[in-house]
Amino acid sequence: EKGVYEESDKPSPLSVYGKSKLLGEEEVKSWEMHCIIRVSWLFGAGGKNFFSRVPYILSSEKQVYAVTDQWSCPTYAPALASVIVEMIEREIPIGTFHLPGEERATPFEFVAHLKNLIKSQTEIVPVTGDSIHKAPRPRSSVLKNNKLKTYGFTVPGYKKFLTDFMMEVIKHGVDL
Repeated sequence: EKGVYEESDKPSPLSVYGKSKLLGEEEVKSWEMHCIIRVSWLFGAGGKNFFSRVPYILSSEKQVYAVTDQWSCPTYAPALASVIVEMIEREIPIGTFHLPGEERATPFEFVAHLKNLIKSQTEIVPVTGDSIHKAPRPRSSVLKNNKLKTYGFTVPGYKKFLTDFMMEVIKHGVDL
């Protein structure tokens, strides 16, 4: 309900999936040395989630249903991995950190940008989140990177990585 979440906000998961993630965080926090990095809408070649599968859908389907009323910050997996490696090298202190991509979008917007990039003929059908998701989801799961930004750590927005993402997808065997 808040819309933009900071590291200091108290989690209040809406679904069993969210509750299981919170239980995992609570277990990790009991360890003497820990680092929890929260991201949203992670995408990369070979992933099984909606965002990672979009290139395959755009290259093989006549339609793709994309939500227009939920927002978050798509995060490119290889860019995130690079930042995590640098965090380890610089010995960032323990804690819970948000490290999403720096651009917010709806799934519809993400699909539209990728469709334009690859010049797909697939029709994007706008839908609401409630109409296709069985489990409740927040309208906005935008994470604000407050703590790591003070150390100079950010992950650029998803649009910067769409070409790299498509090159990885093609490398892994999708003929577009």
